[in-house]
Amino acid sequence: MLFSYRGALRAGLVYLLVSIVWLQLSNYLLINFIDEPWALGRWLQARGYVWVSLSALVIYWIGRRFARAHALQQPLKENRERLRQAAAVFDCTREGVLVTDTQGLIVHVNRAFMKITGYQCEDVMGQRPSLFKSGRHSAHFYQQMFQALESTGEWSGEIWNRRKSGEVYPQWQTIRVIHDDQGQVSHYVAVFSDISAMKNSEHELAHLAHHDPLTDLPNRLLFTDRAEQALASAQVHKRGCALLLMDLDHFKIINDSLGHNVGDQLLKLVAERLSGLFGPGVTLARLG
Repeated sequence: MLFSYRGALRAGLVYLLVSIVWLQLSNYLLINFIDEPWALGRWLQARGYVWVSLSALVIYWIGRRFARAHALQQPLKENRERLRQAAAVFDCTREGVLVTDTQGLIVHVNRAFMKITGYQCEDVMGQRPSLFKSGRHSAHFYQQMFQALESTGEWSGEIWNRRKSGEVYPQWQTIRVIHDDQGQVSHYVAVFSDISAMKNSEHELAHLAHHDPLTDLPNRLLFTDRAEQALASAQVHKRGCALLLMDLDHFKIINDSLGHNVGDQLLKLVAERLSGLFGPGVTLARLG
């Protein structure tokens, strides 16, 4: 804006200077070459018309240039605004974002990426995403990923990657192919979220569904499943299996006289001692 003000001031000063030079020069020429007063008056009037016409043409030409410049700047202004909005979303989103070029080299990451992975921007620029491989996926997994990108331009799924600290963690990741105006592949964009907390919650829920909350031993559901597996294995391998049911005598007296808290502590201690007696391959469960 300051530049346009200076340009307009400069143009006004140039116009004023040219006008003064034109008036002085034309006066000098007309006075020296025309003697008759009536002819001098007509030429002075014609000079005014000529200068007004030239001024109008110049103003028209400058106006067209300004209009064309404004028309060219408007799309640029809109593009800059869209880029600012995209950059704000890119930086403020809680999902990690990674952008690679057609060679598979990382060209941009956002703040959420650095927070999730532990890598800083300078650590990954120019590197390949294989830097984050966890080693938990086979080559066939990555082949299917690239085939999906080639056929549909997008891939989504669960993938395990490695943080800078070496910790392996699960991600839900979406990769999309970006094309330029000519329809050629220009970039690949990966957006991912850390689903470690969700995985831990699923694991905890599965554990609670199959284990006694007091003693942490397998409950009736898990015991039934393992008993069926043991019977099936015994039938296949033509061997026997054993089932032992144990009860605690006079346990009700302990609950009634010392309280349920003491009874719970007793159950925990019994479970710990029995777990120490049995080796691998033996399922110790609490059915009650």
